[in-house]
Amino acid sequence: MPATSDDTRTYHSFPGAHYVLPADKPERDRLDRQHRVLKHAYDDKLIWSPVNLVPGSAVLDAATGSGAWLLDLADQVPDGVQLRGIDIESRLFPPLHPNVEFFTGSVTALPSEWSSTFQLVHQRLLTLGLTAAEWPDAFLELKRVLVPGGWAQIEESSAGSRHWESGPITARFEDMLSKLNTSRGHIFDTAAQIPNFLADAGFTNIRTEVRGIPLGKWAGKEGCDNRDGNIVFFQAIKTPVLNGGGFGHVSTGEEFDRLLAEMVEEWDSTPGSKWNFTIFSVQKPLSEDV
Repeated sequence: MPATSDDTRTYHSFPGAHYVLPADKPERDRLDRQHRVLKHAYDDKLIWSPVNLVPGSAVLDAATGSGAWLLDLADQVPDGVQLRGIDIESRLFPPLHPNVEFFTGSVTALPSEWSSTFQLVHQRLLTLGLTAAEWPDAFLELKRVLVPGGWAQIEESSAGSRHWESGPITARFEDMLSKLNTSRGHIFDTAAQIPNFLADAGFTNIRTEVRGIPLGKWAGKEGCDNRDGNIVFFQAIKTPVLNGGGFGHVSTGEEFDRLLAEMVEEWDSTPGSKWNFTIFSVQKPLSEDV
């Protein structure tokens, strides 16, 4: 029996894009919450690449979503630093900000006039946005728009092959999400494969910052904030999972909701539960022109 859904969320309509998650106010709110969780987990430090931003420097936030990272950065960099964000879905953009420009477009085909423009490019969480075939193109585009010697900061869920670590229910949910990714041509263990993609694109000086972010009531406020953000994320993939037939784990929306509730209970009651996350910092060689 096929899985069913009564979802009323709004999804993107950008030609050729494969992004799974919605493009509406609840998703914008989720992205803002997710940014706060990640910022806290990474010691409130937004830039891990060793780049020096001065007046006249330019920064690109690729797949900017709600623009949360970029707006935070606007409060920290000197006046005169140019800040741009690009995403396939303008409905996620924040209100106009005097020091930030937002553009509609894909990371796989950035504007041609941006070649060798940015000292820093930031990209976060495109595991559910890019197919396996698109990742190499995206990294070549990021390298093209960097100045020689510029840095890219790539942020993705998981450390190696594991995104969430807790107990058997979490492992079951992770398997369901892995199968959803595979069904859509995406890569699930993205963080494990990114180093090879970056090297193939010609980046050098690859550095990593890995965090296991506490997940659940046992970890106090940080664990509850991370739990709540992940719950909203999983609720957002409900329709894609059900439209895909449930992947052997659920058959109805009610079964999905019940499995999610059981996973949340597992997080709350299992010390050590965590969401894994990795930040990669890489450099465009000085000798390259594009």
